Amino acid sequence: LSGCTSSQSAFASGPNFTTLSALNYASTTDGIEAASENLAIKVIPNPGNGDFTLQGALPAKAAATRLLLYDNMGQKVWQQNVGNIGGKVSRNISLRNMLSNGVYLFVIERTDIKLSQKIVINK
Repeated sequence: LSGCTSSQSAFASGPNFTTLSALNYASTTDGIEAASENLAIKVIPNPGNGDFTLQGALPAKAAATRLLLYDNMGQKVWQQNVGNIGGKVSRNISLRNMLSNGVYLFVIERTDIKLSQKIVINK
């Protein structure tokens, strides 16, 4: 890749994939990725056993929001509609009995934005 000075991925830095610097982007409804320091999600603990806490900062204006989880093959394995929410979010999620060990992609999806974070399940 031209202009590439490092082989390290900002997303993969650190042992548990929870660095917020890697999450300072959002995919907007018009397909443009926009940098934003105000939007982020964090899933803790990560790695974990399937019981975790989602912490996030969404746009202040409430909008219909879904939480989704995809396996490493891109298949949706879980979804929850959480209604109209906005601003700071903290939610406990228990999927211990549903998930096997592996890497998953956790997504918060609204009509105006989509945020994601890789998580690792290790029971």
